[in-house]
Amino acid sequence: MKEVTTDETAKMLDDPEVSILDVREAFEVSMGTIPGAKHIPLGELTARFQELDKSKKHIIICRSGKRSGVATHFLN
Repeated sequence: MKEVTTDETAKMLDDPEVSILDVREAFEVSMGTIPGAKHIPLGELTARFQELDKSKKHIIICRSGKRSGVATHFLN
């Protein structure tokens, strides 16, 4: 797992080979998210991970980093 900064993420937003995955809960996403990010709550990831394009690099986001770390571990 490689951590990226917000500045690094911002530079990759237009890269068609990069996908943003938001693993927060729906109420958190309703307060705002990165435009174009795919939303799959962490609790649904094991059932929905097939929705992710395996050919892309994925940047996984949450509020504090804990859920994105769990999601990254699962996806790896």
